[in-house]
Amino acid sequence: MMLRFRPQLEAPERRSRRDWIFLFDADGSRDPMLARVQIDIIKTLLENAEHDDTFSVITAGTRVHRVNEQPWPVTDENIAAAVKLLEETQLIGALDMNVALEACRNVAGTVGDPILVHVGSAIPILGERATARLLEQLPAKTPYVGVGVGRRWNREFMKAAASKSGGYFTQINPDETITWRAFDLLAKIGRASGRERVEISVVAVSLKKKNPPPTPHPPNDALRTSP
Repeated sequence: MMLRFRPQLEAPERRSRRDWIFLFDADGSRDPMLARVQIDIIKTLLENAEHDDTFSVITAGTRVHRVNEQPWPVTDENIAAAVKLLEETQLIGALDMNVALEACRNVAGTVGDPILVHVGSAIPILGERATARLLEQLPAKTPYVGVGVGRRWNREFMKAAASKSGGYFTQINPDETITWRAFDLLAKIGRASGRERVEISVVAVSLKKKNPPPTPHPPNDALRTSP
């Protein structure tokens, strides 16, 4: 009888390069305090990213705007430039999630290792509002990391998007220590997207006890006859 046992083990956490896509909600529901939290989350994640990572930033309201037309390498200068541009972003209009996700898909299709980090409320006001339809607009092969900022955020969509894409979701409020929460978020992202299943096959064989082989008889011409 042979049995095959395949335990699923987690491989050690592994940091690999990423092409970050940040979706920054900039609609009228965001006040300056919430926007500051969103900026600090992005800034902390980038300050702790890998040296060969790249990043793109998209702001979303009634319309979407790409802060950088091409992915930027993660450098101190580029992080500072992105933060400055986000600080100058006007918080107006209503959020169109369908258009925002379309813009993210366009960016994800041009990079090799995309990961989408969405900071804001994810509450659609214009355009498509059904969660099932919006999930269909997620970029393919791209983990979605949803960060609800403030008291009002679309938990249903962020949770479903994270589950569908193998990502993660959480909530961060302005009264928390933002840098620490963002650093913890980075660790959670690594555990969510960097796991690999390891299969080990163990074969157990049960042997039945066998009788010893018979003693061979000498050939006939070797037999002696008694006188």
